[in-house]
Amino acid sequence: MVAFAFREFYKTTTVVKYVGNEKDAIAVVALNRSLFTTVLRELLLEGNEHVVEVYDEVVRMGWRLSRSASPGRLTAFEDELYRSNEMVDIPVVMAARVVVRDSQLIVSLAYANTSTRQVGACEFVDDDQFCSLEAAVVQIGAKECVVPKEAASTPEGRKLRDVLARCGALATDWKPSDFSPKDLETDLGRLLKSNIEHYRVVIEQEGTKAVLAALLKFTELLVDQSNYGKFALVKHDMGRYMRLDSSALRALNTFKHRTDANDSFCLFGQLNKCRTPMGKRLLHRWLKQPLLDLAEINRRHDIVEAMVDDAVLRDRLRGAHLRVLPDIERLTRKLERGKCTLQDLCRLYQASAQLPLIAEALEQYEGPHAALLKELYGDALAAAHDDEHLGKFEALLEASVDLDKIPDEYTICATYDPELGELQQEKDKVAASIQQVHEDAAAELKLQVEKVLKLERSHLGYFFRISKKEETSVRAKLASRFQVIEARKDGTKFTSK
Repeated sequence: MVAFAFREFYKTTTVVKYVGNEKDAIAVVALNRSLFTTVLRELLLEGNEHVVEVYDEVVRMGWRLSRSASPGRLTAFEDELYRSNEMVDIPVVMAARVVVRDSQLIVSLAYANTSTRQVGACEFVDDDQFCSLEAAVVQIGAKECVVPKEAASTPEGRKLRDVLARCGALATDWKPSDFSPKDLETDLGRLLKSNIEHYRVVIEQEGTKAVLAALLKFTELLVDQSNYGKFALVKHDMGRYMRLDSSALRALNTFKHRTDANDSFCLFGQLNKCRTPMGKRLLHRWLKQPLLDLAEINRRHDIVEAMVDDAVLRDRLRGAHLRVLPDIERLTRKLERGKCTLQDLCRLYQASAQLPLIAEALEQYEGPHAALLKELYGDALAAAHDDEHLGKFEALLEASVDLDKIPDEYTICATYDPELGELQQEKDKVAASIQQVHEDAAAELKLQVEKVLKLERSHLGYFFRISKKEETSVRAKLASRFQVIEARKDGTKFTSK
């Protein structure tokens, strides 16, 4: 990462410093938060060849690995990667193994999609060029693939890695023992929603069991207990979607290339009029998985026709309701991992409040596809927002969070607990005294409160700010009676002594 940072961003080696003694010195480059995020995105999202690791120095123990991520496992750096950017493409992890049986190439693969809570697997016969495997990697959208390490030197192993490289997936070597299905059924029993017997058809083949075992170990889904009972296991149907290899995707300009100036050069950019991050990810997945079933295609076309023909419905959904929805899938994952903030909960509350409005808009549609809209969306939204589900969540949040202060401040309501009420009274007294100091400073400097003399707050605490023009007229008083913090283009910041 050091070499990458100074070569691609600083363009000079003068920024490289060395930490430690001469023999064990480590080359380092200092990155601010913004540049660190940019480097992370370049390594993990734009590229497919790197693994990022963060080490913490522990007293008397040296350096210890604290976080790591690869193109298929971004959880450790998800906050940095998507703090100011939407997650358009879900990082899907895959495991694959190739064996020769009766002069045939048998490919076994498994994948995990944490967004859809789905684990899939299949086994098929492939040709010498792995055309079916390449189509499967494109359909699944894998960013990283776990492969057996011992097969790297075989002709099949080399071709497998070439296919993954063409598809933009990082090949990660794992030991043969990691492909052992010894405890697979027990692990799946904890991870899946229903009994393992319901999925017996998926795991009946030995190759499928092996790649599923390697996949679960690599993704560490069982380490996080919030995943227990949340996933579904499916048999990946290669014939359900049109077979597109990596060359076809590039020839069709389906997605943006790194050399493209903007998204308008690709099919995804032209079609992407989605209002929500979830919709963009769904469109991204659909473009990689063109349907072949005529009934399913017609059903999608019917939904599109309903939106095209009814401008009122379309404008209500796009202009009023969908545009205010946050990234619900990402927020729910944070909630399940126990890393959700009060602001995240409030954003989920705002999303929940939109669901009955969306359902109402769909119910008012009276066109030829009203029954289909109700079946696909209306009934599901009504069931999710009843008193036993999201209704309870909204009631709890309304009782515990001070919604009147949103979005300026996210706090627990003072009436929720007597101790919080006492703290709120103290806080109000402090706020009143700060306001009084503000008014006194305005009177002393002979400036208008808020209009000219502004009271602001940042990591510096509370402070006053005036423009450069006003500063020249009160410079003498500022120097004698106030403490100047800094003078910049946006004005002078100062506090009372």
